[in-house]
Amino acid sequence: FCEVRMTSGGRMLQQNTTNASRTLLVRHLPTDLSKDEKEDLLKYFGAESVRVFPTRGRMKHAAFATFKNEKFAAKALTRLHQLEVLGHTLVAEFAKGQDRFTVLKDPPVTIGDKNTTQQKKQEPKQPNIPLIDTGIASSLGLKFQANPTLKYLYPPPSNSILTNIAHAIISVPKFYVQVLHLMNKMNLPCPFGPVTARPPTVSKDLESYPSTQPSENQDEDSDEEEEDVPKDVISRRELDKGRLSKDGRMSVFKNYNAGEPTCRLYVKNIAKQVEEKDLKYIYGRYIDPSSDAERNMFDIVLMKEGRMKGQAFVGLPSETSAQRALRDTNGYVLYDKPLVVVSFPPKIKRGHGAVC
Repeated sequence: FCEVRMTSGGRMLQQNTTNASRTLLVRHLPTDLSKDEKEDLLKYFGAESVRVFPTRGRMKHAAFATFKNEKFAAKALTRLHQLEVLGHTLVAEFAKGQDRFTVLKDPPVTIGDKNTTQQKKQEPKQPNIPLIDTGIASSLGLKFQANPTLKYLYPPPSNSILTNIAHAIISVPKFYVQVLHLMNKMNLPCPFGPVTARPPTVSKDLESYPSTQPSENQDEDSDEEEEDVPKDVISRRELDKGRLSKDGRMSVFKNYNAGEPTCRLYVKNIAKQVEEKDLKYIYGRYIDPSSDAERNMFDIVLMKEGRMKGQAFVGLPSETSAQRALRDTNGYVLYDKPLVVVSFPPKIKRGHGAVC
């Protein structure tokens, strides 16, 4: 049994006796959308019929959307609720007592004495778009639904952007796996193996990452031969490869000030996994191992507990070697955290001025 009633707009509603919950009430529809566009939006999510309320009154910017069955309505509810559309957040909920009403098409109208009929208003034919039930790429773990009105405009790649992407890959293993899957699908060279040559620059602001170019203040003799450096300390190439460039610096370098040159360095932002031997491996390259005097002046104090945890003091033989170490190691990433290195104020010895 069914009951047919006429609405104020001249459309007929068919009242069914079924009690299935297959109608949703969708609120906060964008004001920029017309009535037809609101209907198209809800029908894109599988609605068989849509009743849009006027733009005035208590139910303004809302609509009833009726689906084929309760299962389809439940799926649409999960996709529509809290969906961002043109700056508006939709709110969807099951409508009580609305399943009995179904919007019917306008009846044909007879013109004159002829038997020809035509529709008062030709409804636009909906494209045959398959519904997405589980997300845009459920097999890859991407469960969220695609927004048909969403367009992307990304800035060109820069050193800071690539640095942030690299940090995200390091911190999220699943993201790293998806990057490898994407490289495989795009037939890109395999990343396992030696470092490949740098491709042509695609942006004027894009610098190599990590920075392998010498800094502006680096001494001309910084290209010293590696055979002169002991094997138990870090190499120049390893330092350059692991150091962030200026554009890649993060918030820990905000308001950074290197301080006045001294022969002692203050190192902070040290990861909890770092041991004293790791710092000796880095700063040991700035002393002459054959000199007993320099070996005795070289000392490292690493704080592992208390309020000073994650900080260290490094003593070097001279201001020159300390300044070289500051320029070379500031921003070096050790256990996923960049070191922040500044000159430490000298100790004041009464009556004798400042000493290191």
